[in-house]
Amino acid sequence: MSKTKKQSQKVRLHFDVTPEINLLIENLQQALDFKSQTDIFIEAFNLFAWVAEEIKSGQRVVSLQADELDSCNRYKELVSPIFRFQIETTYKYLVARPHPWRKQLYIKGRNMTVGHLIYSMRTNNLSEEDAASDFDIPLAAIKEALQYYALNRELIELEALEEKRSLCYNGYLPG
Repeated sequence: MSKTKKQSQKVRLHFDVTPEINLLIENLQQALDFKSQTDIFIEAFNLFAWVAEEIKSGQRVVSLQADELDSCNRYKELVSPIFRFQIETTYKYLVARPHPWRKQLYIKGRNMTVGHLIYSMRTNNLSEEDAASDFDIPLAAIKEALQYYALNRELIELEALEEKRSLCYNGYLPG
């Protein structure tokens, strides 16, 4: 089949994404060593199709810690070539800290969570460069925090709601 005929069988899609998602896509492309963003979307859709097919066939798709697998009698593990990179992402500028309920990462050397940084940037309408300057944090740390936020947005937003609830309950904010 000629290249022209192959190309004519393809369908071009176009859609808009937020800057956070665009940054996530660019970082994934680099981290996974993909040639194009198209490869990332194809792999993502394949993953989604696998999950959908499992659910459609009556299976449950769950997430377990590796040490919990021993207690399971049977399970099916997702295997994909994109997972050749480190399973647990390591960060240069973000660290975990013990906290009774907070799970999101902190900016290394600061008493500031990723959520606090992102919300401060939004509140003060700061660009990445402005935030790096204002908070005296390397620009690479800002970019890493934005990538982490894009990956963990739901967690960070839930923790922000919990923090607000706690402040209202303890009388620091009006209920």
